[in-house]
Amino acid sequence: MNLTRWQSRSADAVSRAQVEFKRGGVAARLDMADVRNVAFETVDRFREPTSWKHKVNYTGFYWAATSGRHVWFESLYEMTALMRLDRDPMVLAISAQPMRIHRAVPRGQGDVQHHTPDFFVVALRGTRKSGQATHRDSQASACGFAVR
Repeated sequence: MNLTRWQSRSADAVSRAQVEFKRGGVAARLDMADVRNVAFETVDRFREPTSWKHKVNYTGFYWAATSGRHVWFESLYEMTALMRLDRDPMVLAISAQPMRIHRAVPRGQGDVQHHTPDFFVVALRGTRKSGQATHRDSQASACGFAVR
């Protein structure tokens, strides 16, 4: 399992990116440059889980002692990543799917793209990163992306 950062295709796209999040049930959408001081570790999860009969994903809540609250997960990979992040002494806070990142695509290459990161992590050194839980490299550190 590895947590990987979502990468933008170009530096210019970052200047046109916006971040959407919810706090207390109220939605907000800001330019990427304006979210530096947003405490994403305390916002509501952006995406609500969907459910249907015979669903194969295992969803639930994990009590994270690091954050002092339940953190939602939607797969066993995410649960495993949460457990590893929660036990890492370098991690101060964890939140699940706290935002949706929108970025404009150059003309002729489609519409606006968006991405909802699995986690947002605050590390001991003050580093704040979002990341994805994947099954690649199950021996890798679950929080390597958060402390660089």
